[in-house]
Amino acid sequence: MPEGTGLRFAGLADLARVKDLSASGVCCETSRPLPLLSQVQVVLLLPASAGRSPHEVACTGAVVRCARGASGFEVAVFFTEMDDPDRAALEAYVTSESLAARAG
Repeated sequence: MPEGTGLRFAGLADLARVKDLSASGVCCETSRPLPLLSQVQVVLLLPASAGRSPHEVACTGAVVRCARGASGFEVAVFFTEMDDPDRAALEAYVTSESLAARAG
């Protein structure tokens, strides 16, 4: 993921490191485990890219995987609720990063 892409979970002080991001979910590394199938409040920090300013995307998700990783816990979250403007911003970001990766 590009530098500056981050994620915060409500109730956790640490910023999670995003490993993989799509319009429907995220895989990240956290310092603590999250219970499987728990509902979590998430804020994605999308950096400026392709002429867009930085954007925070707030949503609700369900933890679908949590496993011990090399430097903490690898957590996968499926997004269950997101406002339309945030979903559009996330989809545009994911699309631009996918195109950049193919061109790069």
